[in-house]
Amino acid sequence: MGKYAELGRARQIKYPHIRGRLSPEHHNAEVGKVVALDDWKDPEADESYFVPSFSIRRHLYRTEEEAWTASQKQVKQRLGRVYSAAQPEDISIKVIEQKALIHNMRKADIHPDPEDIWNLAVSLQDQLTDFQRSASSPLEVPLGKLGRFGSRDNSLAYEIAGWHGDKAHYGGYTTGALAGAMNESVGSSWRPDLYTGNMNTLALLQAERRLVVGAFALAYGEDGLDTDGLITTPHVTIARAKNTIGKKELHTVRTRLADIAVEGAMFGDPIIDVKLYRDAPTESLGVAHSWASLGSLALDTP
Repeated sequence: MGKYAELGRARQIKYPHIRGRLSPEHHNAEVGKVVALDDWKDPEADESYFVPSFSIRRHLYRTEEEAWTASQKQVKQRLGRVYSAAQPEDISIKVIEQKALIHNMRKADIHPDPEDIWNLAVSLQDQLTDFQRSASSPLEVPLGKLGRFGSRDNSLAYEIAGWHGDKAHYGGYTTGALAGAMNESVGSSWRPDLYTGNMNTLALLQAERRLVVGAFALAYGEDGLDTDGLITTPHVTIARAKNTIGKKELHTVRTRLADIAVEGAMFGDPIIDVKLYRDAPTESLGVAHSWASLGSLALDTP
């Protein structure tokens, strides 16, 4: 799978697990000492220690800013104060759920070494860069109906049109003589994602997600990391509600925004935002042409 297969675990801190649930009156048979519940924390519930981690997102391409600024202004006006509309620079497609990664690390009582997380991020940067050589940049993403997402179902987001799960087959490449023939015959209507050897949008998103989950499974699977939930159905969040969005509310919102719904958008190449220490700033790693997206403020322009 690449460089992350060589990551060492020598410096990883290991902490002993306390098996089962002890009562406050439990006595240790060997030392005759009372073990109080306040003396330890269940690793699954412990959120006291910092987990070095990173996120990977595709942000809107810079040419989309004006249109999405106008669109989001309309969203804000029509949804009212119970919703907060996202700014164009914050609109993105997640490749990995960072909160889920942190939660699953804590649940498995894994204390990843910051340097190992950094090496993993850099390795994925290299491999994702390789992916972009077979993909259109910027990436044209078809958007479907509005849905509700998030752990509390309070995020209003566009679904990705045509997405049928990570196990679906989304096609791949068309290369060789057909590419040249199509280039000559259809001219300006030629679609490079189908005919030049480039992965189509859905196949690329699927490949990126599989790569990232595979990297974490290989690096931390033996330590007990559960990779479920590290990726969710890809979507584009445009607003968040203060409370859960019910089914009736979702129907109302869809009707209210129907005439300004966006059918598609251009997204830049991925950006990896790495947080290694609690008090340290986030460091961003650009992938290929990600500097041309709205999320590239922390990147050095070429």
